[in-house]
Amino acid sequence: DSMKFFKPEEFARFDLLRPEMKVFLDDLRGAFGAPLVVSSSFRDAAKNAAVGGEKDSAHTASPVDGLYSGVDLTTLRNAVSGAELYQLVTIALKLGILRLGAYLNHVHFDMETRLPQRVMWLGKG
Repeated sequence: DSMKFFKPEEFARFDLLRPEMKVFLDDLRGAFGAPLVVSSSFRDAAKNAAVGGEKDSAHTASPVDGLYSGVDLTTLRNAVSGAELYQLVTIALKLGILRLGAYLNHVHFDMETRLPQRVMWLGKG
């Protein structure tokens, strides 16, 4: 259950992170070729509400199986340039990701099939 590029302690609840998301994150990081930092992962209902997360956030446990896949990544600078964003999105799409959000300082990826598929959104945070 280990990962090549990320440590379990980088995630709020590594034990609940979907196994296929672990594979995706390692593949993304390997192809990106530079360190990536987990800026957000699992959130319980209280934390999700406190940060203004969506009610059915991919960062929360699925009501179906109790797992989650919502992970936000940033660079060591806590910023993502336009070139880095383009590279991350291009790699993620090649790896088959169907949900992603681009923000000023991070990129969100998830694999929640209970949520709309083939979507990308822009955020401010």
